[in-house]
Amino acid sequence: MGFFNQIMTIYGMNMVLHFKEWSKDNKRLARSINNRIFLLRCRKSGIYPKHIVNEVKCVYSLFQEKHPYYSRVSRIPEEEKNFSRNVAA
Repeated sequence: MGFFNQIMTIYGMNMVLHFKEWSKDNKRLARSINNRIFLLRCRKSGIYPKHIVNEVKCVYSLFQEKHPYYSRVSRIPEEEKNFSRNVAA
C-alpha cells in the first residue's frame, strides 16, 4: 500500500489532495531556491549562464550599424543578462 493510498483510507480524499498540493509546492520552492543560489553564484563569479546567453542571441542580428535602432539595441543584451542574473537577488 502506497503512502497516498494509506492517507486516503485513514483521512479521506480531501487530505490526499492537500498532501499532493503541498508536495508539489515544496518541489517548486526547492527548484526556485536552487535556481536563485545558482544565479547568485554566477553573478558573484561574473559568469553568464548558457541559457541567458542563448536567450539574448536573437538580438545580435540587429547589431548592424545601418539599423535605425542600433543605439537602443546595443544596450539590450548586457541589460538583459544583468537583469536575468539580478532577478535572483
